[in-house]
Amino acid sequence: MPYPVVFLVIALWMALFGATAPARAADPPGHLPFLLSMPDVSSPRATLDALLSNAELARHDFETLGPTWKPRPALLRMMSTLDTDGVPSAHRLLAVALAATRLAAVLAHGAQDRLADAPDAAEVGARSIESWRVPGTPIVIARVKSGPRAGQFLFTPETMEITDELYAVARLIPGGRSGLFRAIDEWSYAPGPLIPRSVIAGLPAPLRAPVAGQAVWQWIGLAVLLAAAIFLFLRILRWGMRHDERETRPLRRYGHPVVALSLMALNVGTLALSFFALKIWGDVMMTLILIMRLSVYIGLTWLMIAVIQRGAAGIVILRGAGGSSLDGQLIRVVSTLLSIAVVLAAVFFIADLVGIPLGPLLAGLGIGGFAIALAVRSTLENVIGGLTLFADRPARVGEFCRVGSESGTVEEIGLRTTKLRRLDDTLVTIPNAEMAQIRIENVTRRRKSLFNPRLGLRYETTGAQIKEIQERILAMLASHPKVVTEGARVRFTSFGDYTLNLDVFAYVEESRLPDFVRVQEELNLRVMEIVQAAGAAFAFPSQTNYLARDSLPAADPQP
Repeated sequence: MPYPVVFLVIALWMALFGATAPARAADPPGHLPFLLSMPDVSSPRATLDALLSNAELARHDFETLGPTWKPRPALLRMMSTLDTDGVPSAHRLLAVALAATRLAAVLAHGAQDRLADAPDAAEVGARSIESWRVPGTPIVIARVKSGPRAGQFLFTPETMEITDELYAVARLIPGGRSGLFRAIDEWSYAPGPLIPRSVIAGLPAPLRAPVAGQAVWQWIGLAVLLAAAIFLFLRILRWGMRHDERETRPLRRYGHPVVALSLMALNVGTLALSFFALKIWGDVMMTLILIMRLSVYIGLTWLMIAVIQRGAAGIVILRGAGGSSLDGQLIRVVSTLLSIAVVLAAVFFIADLVGIPLGPLLAGLGIGGFAIALAVRSTLENVIGGLTLFADRPARVGEFCRVGSESGTVEEIGLRTTKLRRLDDTLVTIPNAEMAQIRIENVTRRRKSLFNPRLGLRYETTGAQIKEIQERILAMLASHPKVVTEGARVRFTSFGDYTLNLDVFAYVEESRLPDFVRVQEELNLRVMEIVQAAGAAFAFPSQTNYLARDSLPAADPQP
C-alpha cells in the first residue's frame, strides 16, 4: 500500500479512536435512567406535560453538560411521547430526537393555555376520548390502537412529519421564541466535543452565519472531510485493484477485502467526525447517516463476496482439485450461489433501511420471479441439470464418456452446459438439462475392457481348421498377461451370407482407452497369425457364379 495512504489511515484511526473522546458526564441530581423514569402518556394532558417538562430538563442538560452522542434520559422521555410507527430505521434515533425537540419548541409558547385545554385521564375515561388536537394547530395526540404501545396517547406520525414546517413557522412569530429556540440555535451552530468552542467563537462572523440549517464553517468543514474521505478511498481502491491483478495466489489477493473494509471504516469515521468535530445535525446529518449506512452495507456485501470467492479458490488449491475438475467446478458454483444469496440479503436490508415495505417487495419479487422463471425456463432447467450432475457425479472432468451419439473427453462441467472434446478435437457443448436425462457411458470408469472381435472365415474353411483356430486363440489369450482367462471363449456362432462367424470374448485388464487399444492391436495381430497358420483366410464380400449349359432332348427318328 502506498505510504501516503498508510499515513492517512493511521491518522484517521488515531483521530477516531486514539483521540480523547468526550467523557459521558453523569446525570444531574434527580435524574433517573430512562427505563426507570418513563413518562406518563395515559392522557393528552400527561403526554403534553411530559414533552414540555422534559424539554426544559434537556435544555438544562445541554447548557450545563454540553453535547453528547447518546441521548440523555430527558431527551429519551421526550422521544417516547411520539408515535414512531413508519419511521425508517436508517435514521430513526436522530429523526425522532429532532421531531421531539422541534415540537417542544413550538408548543412551549403558551404552554399553560394548551395544558389547561388538554383532557386529563379522568376526562378521557368519562368522555371516551380517542384523540385531541391542540387548539389552533394541526398537532394531534391520539390513542395508539395496536402494538406494544396500545392504549397510550402519543403525538401521531402525521404530526411528527410536519414538525420541521411547524418549527420554521414558529421561528417567525414575534414573541414566540422560547429558551428552546436559543438552545436549538446554539446546538445547531456550535462545534462538536473535539473542537473547542473558543476556536469557533474566534472565526469571522461570515463563517459563523447560518446557511440552510448549518453554519458556513460547518459546510466548509464537511466539504473538506468528504473530499478527504473520497480521495483516500480512491487511493485505496486503486491500490487494491492493482494488487489483485498482480497477485496470482488466491489467499494473498486481499486487495478487494481491504478496499471493502476501508469503505466501511471511512464511512464510520466520516460520520463520527461530522458529529464530534463539525457537529453536523438535522436533515443534513440524517442524510449523511442514510448515505453512510448504505455505504457500510455495500462495503459489507463487497467484503463477504470477496471472502467467499477467495475462500473457494483457496479450498480448491488446498484440496488439490484442479481448476477444471468436478470438485473445483462444484466449489465455484457453490461460491457463486452464496454470493448471490449475500447480494439478495443486502437488497432486503437496504430496502428496510430506506423504508421500503418488505411485504410488497417480496410479493413483487415473487410475481417478477415467476415471470422471469417462465422467460428463462430452459436456462433454469440447465442450471438444475448442472446441480444434478454435481450431486450424482456420473462424469468428471478428464474422463472419456459417451453421451448419446457423442463421445469424447469431458473438459468442463459448468452450471449451464457441459463441454466434451471429441477424438477429432472438436469441442461439443451439451446443455445440462439434456445431460441429466440422457444415458451417459463413462468409459474411463470401467474396471476392465472387453475384447470382442467377430471373425468371418471363408466357407472353404473346414471344421478341423475352425477347431484348430479356436484352440490356438484360447491358448494365446490364456498366455497374455493382460487378458482375464476366466470367462474367455471362442465360439462358432453362425453362418453368414459369405462368412463362417467366430465370436471371441475376453476381458482385458486395462481401463484406460489408449492402453486398451494398444493391447487390442496386439491381440488382433496374433489372431491374424493364427488364422493364417491354420491355412484359413478371412472372408470378404463376394459372389460365386455357376455356369451351366442345358442340352436338348434327342429328336425322334422320322418314320
